[in-house]
Amino acid sequence: MKALGKKEMEILAYLRSNGRHTVTQIGRKLNIPRTTVFDKIKKFKKLGLINRFTAIVDFNQLGHSICAYVMLKCDPAKKLELGEALATSGHTNNVVKLGNDFDYLTSMVFENMNDMHSYLDILASKYLVKETKILYIAKDLKREGYMAKLNGNETVQLQNHAVGVTIERDDSIRDEVEEEEL
Repeated sequence: MKALGKKEMEILAYLRSNGRHTVTQIGRKLNIPRTTVFDKIKKFKKLGLINRFTAIVDFNQLGHSICAYVMLKCDPAKKLELGEALATSGHTNNVVKLGNDFDYLTSMVFENMNDMHSYLDILASKYLVKETKILYIAKDLKREGYMAKLNGNETVQLQNHAVGVTIERDDSIRDEVEEEEL
């Protein structure tokens, strides 16, 4: 994929910061015509650059107090099956296949410690897990922040091979009549 232009990087960074704003709101804030914003977002989707729009949830507020990164290493014959099980599990928030000492790294969410250990015991026996490393999350300091504003009126710095873009944005955009949902 070729490098993105300045306007495309601005739109993408804005979406990383707040994907719920309307095309018109984004266009006004970035001083880009709404039709351009709409076309660029459509292009991003078509290219697979944007897979979906989602919300970041505080699981602790939902009563799921155990959040942990879990690294798993299994018998090579069960590696694909374990990956599919992790990817389809309701406890899995994210899962990635690794290329080092462990096979998978997953962030998982549970209501309590007993539920987590019971689930990991099932995985261990069913998929011949040889090694598990659990890293408990005490507090999220930053999530999904790459290319997105951190807080307040901070500036986001983006570096693209062809273009360096600085984007400033605040959260004072007023609600307007809803139009096309992104």
